Amino acid sequence: MLAGVQAHLGRTSTVALAALLPTAAVAVPVVYLVYLNGRIRSSTTSRAGRRSSSRQHGNHQEQQERREGSAASETRAPADPRSLPGHVRSDDGSQWVVSYERVVSKPIPASSLSRPPTTTTAADDPAAATGQEEQQQQRPSPLLRAYIRAAHVAFSWTPQALLMRAMIKEPSLKRSFDRDWIDALDFVPGDMVNGVYRASHYSKEAGSVSERSELLIEVPASYKGPPVKGLLVAAIEPAAASSTSDEEDEEAVVFVNETWMWRGVDEPPTLLESPLGGWFHGKLAGWLILKGLSTVVAGRKDKAS
Repeated sequence: MLAGVQAHLGRTSTVALAALLPTAAVAVPVVYLVYLNGRIRSSTTSRAGRRSSSRQHGNHQEQQERREGSAASETRAPADPRSLPGHVRSDDGSQWVVSYERVVSKPIPASSLSRPPTTTTAADDPAAATGQEEQQQQRPSPLLRAYIRAAHVAFSWTPQALLMRAMIKEPSLKRSFDRDWIDALDFVPGDMVNGVYRASHYSKEAGSVSERSELLIEVPASYKGPPVKGLLVAAIEPAAASSTSDEEDEEAVVFVNETWMWRGVDEPPTLLESPLGGWFHGKLAGWLILKGLSTVVAGRKDKAS
């Protein structure tokens, strides 16, 4: 979620990040940083890269891989988010550079979750619904909502978010950093959180526990720097069979955080393309997964705060 910092700092974001890191190293004991890094490494996996320009054929194969298990496509770029603008999606690589980061939790047994993952049928497809039913089906499940809320509440107290809040002038957007605001959000399309993130799409696959919520980075009117383009994905996916315990044939899921950023080919590299920025953002994304899990895993009280 550090991508939001770049939405306010523009080209200076990586420099500002580099300036913040020494301060953090002084303020936070080195022992704790080592401990936290160990927690993140043992609880999550991550990968980052650039979207291939040859993926204009669509996402049917990638969607099938998600149904079969999250590890099935770990050597491929993630499926294109629905909120990725059409002109970027269809580009052959001559105009746009698209970077991504995907951080995935280790498998969580469904029995250990405070709320059960839900599976829909074809009859629950939002495309076949109208009115109030459609609005309800644009809302993430209680499990995914709880996870997203916890992650955004945690992010709202980071130095990066505090800096973002100070730079935003619009009162309504400042309000979106407050915990009571975040805890009341359903993350339906249009909802704003932490100043720059607008819920833009929700989807759930029929016959699967897979569901995903997408949030676009929306630069406030008060921001005067270069435009920044990106989005976040929070998802629940079935764990691959090979990654679960052989002792029991129990359903397990993984929680996923994705960050996508795109820029013109002649524009400066995004945060995800910077070695320092990419490394730090990956650690932050892993920490946010831990904070989300601390809310949705029954009996778990995460100490990575």
